[in-house]
Amino acid sequence: MEHIIRQNNALDIYEDYFADIEVEGTDEPPSAKTINVFRDPNEYKRTATHISWFPDGPRKLAIAYCNLEFQRSPTDICHDSYIWDVENPNKPEMTLKPVSPLVCIEYNPKDSHILLGGCYNGQVAYWDVRKGSQPVEMTPVEHSHRDPAYKTVWLQSKTGSECFSASTDGQVLWWDTRKFSEPFESMILDPTKKARSDKISRLNGIGI
Repeated sequence: MEHIIRQNNALDIYEDYFADIEVEGTDEPPSAKTINVFRDPNEYKRTATHISWFPDGPRKLAIAYCNLEFQRSPTDICHDSYIWDVENPNKPEMTLKPVSPLVCIEYNPKDSHILLGGCYNGQVAYWDVRKGSQPVEMTPVEHSHRDPAYKTVWLQSKTGSECFSASTDGQVLWWDTRKFSEPFESMILDPTKKARSDKISRLNGIGI
């Protein structure tokens, strides 16, 4: 303990290293300028529920579009989400076609061709943009979330294929896109630590 105290006393931990630097102030309030707007290109406009920037530079971004009041939507509402070139807000660069509207979408930080999406029906899907607009694979309904998959995130794994999904059904599911047939593991977010699978419907959990 004495050794640690002597170390602290050797330095002035309260020294202000930038006392002699003048800070230029301004009376103008902070502001931002809109450059482009990436609207839903369909006739029935949906909310942009999630944005993911292209990991290899700010050239483009993927946007998930979904009406979260889905039961009030027209029966023929479009399910598509889009990848946009930031310099061209008039036409999407690519269309992603999930079976259920995407609530969230994430680029794979290790492979910019791969995207992961959480669907309104609780399924999780992934795309390889080199293979077209349809998802490469989707999680089976019986092993997916019971509420919308509001959040997906890629894990920093060696393979770059592992991910988490979370939902208001109270579950966090651990997936590997190489084997999407069922989750590796699931965790129930239960504050009482007494929940069973038949009580999942009353639990809540969105973020990861």
